[in-house]
Amino acid sequence: MTLKSIPEIQRKNFRPPFDWWDFFKDADRHAYRFDASDFDMLNAWWLVEAATLAYSDPDFARTAFARAGLPDVRFFDGKSTQCYVAGNDDFIIVAFRGTELRSRGEHAMVYDVLVDVQVNLVPDEGGGRTHSGFRKALDEVWQDREEEGKHITGLKTSLDQLLERRCRPIWFTGHSLGGAVATLAARRYGTARGLYTFASPRVGDAEFRDRFSLPCYRFANDNDMVCHFPPEGLYQHVGSLKFIDAAHRISDEETKSPGGVLSAVYDEILEFATQLGKKNLFSLPGWMIQHVPVLYCVHIWNNYIQQQG
Repeated sequence: MTLKSIPEIQRKNFRPPFDWWDFFKDADRHAYRFDASDFDMLNAWWLVEAATLAYSDPDFARTAFARAGLPDVRFFDGKSTQCYVAGNDDFIIVAFRGTELRSRGEHAMVYDVLVDVQVNLVPDEGGGRTHSGFRKALDEVWQDREEEGKHITGLKTSLDQLLERRCRPIWFTGHSLGGAVATLAARRYGTARGLYTFASPRVGDAEFRDRFSLPCYRFANDNDMVCHFPPEGLYQHVGSLKFIDAAHRISDEETKSPGGVLSAVYDEILEFATQLGKKNLFSLPGWMIQHVPVLYCVHIWNNYIQQQG
């Protein structure tokens, strides 16, 4: 078993879709532990690969999921989100896409994150309040609907049908804003075996966090800015933290940088704004590089391999 090299992230390869990435490489020798009841680094790697693949077009995604032994793939598309359900006879993965940057440019990520701060909290069916924008995104794909005279089956109905045919554990995942929507979807569906999110923003208030009872593991990469928004206070993270430090080690505690993580992030935002003002678009800010899901894939895989000795 070998470690994966860390790819150099540049402007030409940091935006989705990540069709240059070899998805689920070596998965045939490292089977998903679909009945796991506790945190599992191997499962984290499978799920971050699925979350990264969620940025892809349906044909590409179906081929990659099939190579991983997940031939039954269903695609759900809304104005604000995109979701894949991929499964076999043993388990099902539900993976949500994060922010769409293909045609909008990298500055859209900054805009989306800052706008998220201003969105109101709204009551959630399970108790507490949640981000209204994330809730709206989930609603777009959740229920059946009629569109241009066609009946479109929603995510909930599709999952119900799959479980009616064969009872299997369901795992939810997502990167960035996809992680936030996956959090809401897992809670709303209620019977998820587990939820793994990567670079997720905060989703709800303290009551939402306290009432969130599903097994949940939240990965955050060093100074990835998105993990720190909306600001703590009205919003709280759910689940157990898995922090990737500057040396790419994963632990249950966040390593504080001098002046605090947010101080470092704000410094990078100011530097990014300065470079934009100078029209110097050749270098990417560190927080944006650390947000790229492929890096989460590499760091999680390498930590899994190192655990094996």
